[in-house]
Amino acid sequence: MAKTAHQHVYNPGVYAPVYTLHSFDDIDIKPRGRLSKHHKLALWVVASVVIITTGLFVFTHLAFRGKVLPGFSLAGTNVSGKDRAELTKTVEIMVKAMKAKITVGDKTATATAKDLGVTVDVKKTVNNILDYKDTHPIAALNYLARDPAELVVARSDKKLQEYLNTTFVDQLVWVQEAGIQYDVGANHFNVTDAKPGTKLTPVDMEATITSMLKNPRAVKVKLTPAESLPTITNKAAEEAAEFMNARLGLRLDLTYRGRLVYYADPPDIARWVVATPKDGAIELTFNHDEIKRFLNGTVAPYIASAPIDEKVLVDSGGNVRAVLTSGQNGYKIRDDAAVAGALAEAVRSGTNMSKELDVEETGYSRVTIKAGEGEHWVEVNLSAQTATAWTGSTAIASWRISSGTAATPTLPGEFKVWHKRRVQTMKGVIGGVPYNVPNVEWISYFDADGRAFHATYWHNNFGTPMSHGCINMTYEAAEFIYNFAPIGTRVMIHY
Repeated sequence: MAKTAHQHVYNPGVYAPVYTLHSFDDIDIKPRGRLSKHHKLALWVVASVVIITTGLFVFTHLAFRGKVLPGFSLAGTNVSGKDRAELTKTVEIMVKAMKAKITVGDKTATATAKDLGVTVDVKKTVNNILDYKDTHPIAALNYLARDPAELVVARSDKKLQEYLNTTFVDQLVWVQEAGIQYDVGANHFNVTDAKPGTKLTPVDMEATITSMLKNPRAVKVKLTPAESLPTITNKAAEEAAEFMNARLGLRLDLTYRGRLVYYADPPDIARWVVATPKDGAIELTFNHDEIKRFLNGTVAPYIASAPIDEKVLVDSGGNVRAVLTSGQNGYKIRDDAAVAGALAEAVRSGTNMSKELDVEETGYSRVTIKAGEGEHWVEVNLSAQTATAWTGSTAIASWRISSGTAATPTLPGEFKVWHKRRVQTMKGVIGGVPYNVPNVEWISYFDADGRAFHATYWHNNFGTPMSHGCINMTYEAAEFIYNFAPIGTRVMIHY
């Protein structure tokens, strides 16, 4: 039986709709909590995807722990399932396989990846592939459409260029830039002409190297050198030569205490200039270090002197046992850098100059000579014209000798006995004059130019330089040195 409901009626002055409920059967009520078939299907699909994805994710990380994921290829090679050691070996094999047989003209050479300036980072390549599932967790689940992996490489065009230049040097014609060259005899800067050449560049190998990296293998390539044009023309060189020739006649005087001690001549000035190709021209600068060498090496001896180092012999405890050479202070040109700068500016501006020089005292250094306990060694004092045999820091015997004359000097320094002869005919040519001295005895050679200790029968003027550079000794002294100093014995020669 139908249930009666309340009836709403219109109330004047109040705007409201009138609803009349005749029966509860008129109301369409569906139980709450129930889903439609479409909603249920959607939920099942989502849940299935989550379950499958989670399972695949777990499977991927467990089944391929420390291994390459399925579907991975490297430089055209399938590397799926390989562990670190296997993958490393694969990459190393690829690197070794990369070789280019290059032909230029009538010469062929095989270049490795290293020769071509290609360095493969094996470790980083392997890590990138094995770490893919961690760095790309979503993409790692797609086994079907995976981008191929690439070798991690560093390229050096400089190394490749060096290889091409050195390997095929005989197949290339080197371009010659125009330049300037000083002619000492003519006292003039001349122009060296520009000449075109041929060249190979890294661009010539770009396609070959790119192909090898995508598919490591041995390849063949034939290269044809391209024309290489000079960047510095004869006109640019002529301008530079004209600039310098106008300055060779400058008067650059150097005085000391008001007295002219030296003036720079054209060859001096020519040695200072540095010609550098730059932006199609020749940039001319002046080497201050070269000017300082001129000041200290050429000018300084007229007004200064170098210090003489003190040489002392010490024992194992560091105690001085003997002074082999006394130290002496020297003198040098004061503020040579400023003088060099002034000379450079005078040449650059084309201005004559007179520069007053000053000197300052310089101290000497102590050179410590430490002989090993029981070590046999020989000292030669050129100033005193003596030779002394030492055992450690103890002098055993000493003799007067005759060293080389000023024309054929005995050189100071540290040497070693390297060859010995009981008797020998000494012959050769010195200064264009031949000599032949038979039956020279007790010979101990100590330098590469043939200087030696030896007995002397043709003079008895020991204590005065007399020789061609050898150490002339009495028979007794030469025999002692011969027996005292085996091969390798240290020889110290000083003033």
